[in-house]
Amino acid sequence: MNTASDTRRLSRLLALGLILALGVLAAVTMLPSAPGVRDHAEADTEFTEAAVPLAFPPSAPSGRTALAATRHAGVYHAPVGSRFVFDLDYRIGIDMSATKGNDTAPTSGQKLHGRGQLELTVAARRPGEILVMAQLPDLTLEAAGSNLDETAAGWRAPLFVKMTEDGRPLGHAFDAQHDVGARNMLRGLLCLLAFVVPPDAGDQWEVESTDDTGTFVAQYRLLTASGAHTMALQRTRDRYLTMTRFPDETPEHTLGGRACARIDDRLGWLSHADVDEICDVVIPIVHDTNAFLSVRTKISLELTGADRVAVEGLVQENPWDLPFVAVFTAIQSDNGDAGRIASLTRKLDGVTLHGLLSELQAVLAAGEASRAKALSICVKLAGLLTIKPEAIGTLLDLIRANGIGVDVAMYCHAALAQAGTPAAQTALTAILADPSVPMVIRRSAAGAIYDIEAPTDSVFDVLSAQVRDMHALNEVSGNSLLAFGVLAGRSDARLGDGRTGLDRLLAMETSARNAGATEAWLDALGNSRQPAILDRVMPYLDDSDARVRQRAVVALRGIDTPGAAAAIEHRAMHDADLQVRIRAVRVLGVRGEAHASTTLTRLAVQD
Repeated sequence: MNTASDTRRLSRLLALGLILALGVLAAVTMLPSAPGVRDHAEADTEFTEAAVPLAFPPSAPSGRTALAATRHAGVYHAPVGSRFVFDLDYRIGIDMSATKGNDTAPTSGQKLHGRGQLELTVAARRPGEILVMAQLPDLTLEAAGSNLDETAAGWRAPLFVKMTEDGRPLGHAFDAQHDVGARNMLRGLLCLLAFVVPPDAGDQWEVESTDDTGTFVAQYRLLTASGAHTMALQRTRDRYLTMTRFPDETPEHTLGGRACARIDDRLGWLSHADVDEICDVVIPIVHDTNAFLSVRTKISLELTGADRVAVEGLVQENPWDLPFVAVFTAIQSDNGDAGRIASLTRKLDGVTLHGLLSELQAVLAAGEASRAKALSICVKLAGLLTIKPEAIGTLLDLIRANGIGVDVAMYCHAALAQAGTPAAQTALTAILADPSVPMVIRRSAAGAIYDIEAPTDSVFDVLSAQVRDMHALNEVSGNSLLAFGVLAGRSDARLGDGRTGLDRLLAMETSARNAGATEAWLDALGNSRQPAILDRVMPYLDDSDARVRQRAVVALRGIDTPGAAAAIEHRAMHDADLQVRIRAVRVLGVRGEAHASTTLTRLAVQD
């Protein structure tokens, strides 16, 4: 059974592109590339460590009013009501390519340039946390030389950012005017401007922080500042410990560039930032072909004014009760969002299903190196299926009749999952459940179901039917079981029988054991990443079959409890089977817990 299907990797690549690109693909995927962002090749020389301390602009911007305030803990001690106004220049470039063997071919890219004022107002404080209102009142966006007034309007409404006193972002509360593209882009921008300074920071410190891509490790160090009241610092990101769209294993990636900032102690807030950071990700697609995604972000931020404002009326309710979205949560579109539907309708005016399918066929026929070009077409197709539900029926008929080919069908499945509407979900499950459809097509549909963010009851019903006979698990039913685990961890809604998806999955234990499918069932449990599975998995860590013990270790990879960590470390140190110990070591590396380094060091000596 191929538990990591090609389709699953392709649909994840699409999702990762949308997340890493901070919504840019959603905003400008219909537009050609824009000038203004330097090529990735320039990074090697631009980021060479300087032999002298970095120089900053003058530490006291003109027109600024000093704020006398009672000192709070940490460097971000600005009192409630402090408002800071910045000049912002924001550029982001996304390049996608594909590699086959040693050959690499560029395929497509997107570039965006935003300019305007950024206003930050300290709206509330409580022990350990700060609430900030952020707004871009006069933002302009450009791509390919075009002014994107309608897109920029979706950025201009205020949002609230919850952060710790040392600068770590905790969550965002968006306005109803923010569509999915604006939410992703705003969150990505503000996460990059989060410079973390612990109270006990010395000349250098390491921080494990979270952004909208995942959890990463960054190194900080102090620089020579130009004023007595400023702290100048530099951030260099080392690596991602986890990426939210890749729960099983963090893909190969490289982080480059650096970010510098200055914090004014008289104001208790950031006064300047220069960010130029790169994230390159390599994702296996099929055989010796990989997709390569490079995201480069450049931000220039300069304080131009600071004053005090009344915070009454900024929010009509208790600000801490706002509906905050966790930093690392994938932001999905609201299919009932009239503004987003209207925006998609305008962007896709004149675009047809058959036109997109023909374009997709032509791109894929050009060869493996052109496959990444299909991702932008896939984004368009997902939008079309969202605003034109009638196109889903036509597409379903074509897939069932094998009228568009397997390769094109794989991308169509990913588009259906990305659309995520009830009609799109019904189409995917109809393909999966139809025995007359070739197995390779059904397997592809099962893989795409992994990326449905808000599954309906019928999705769970169809997946349950596929795995009812555990004795006959194959690539289709096996992938269905794994998809069931992913969705069970994503939704805690009660299904028609009164149980949750996770309840149903746990109830499959006996049938899986009787059918000799315990390993597959453990894989599905692990995909849920729910703490409730811990007690059910633990007995399998002592199973007589080393293969079962391996799968039990992997199943605990996403369980963030001391018990799970201790169980994995015990297997890494003491299991009699070398392969189990190796698997446990890999899981420890993915989990990234600080104390795991001690275990890994001991293992390096032992094994």
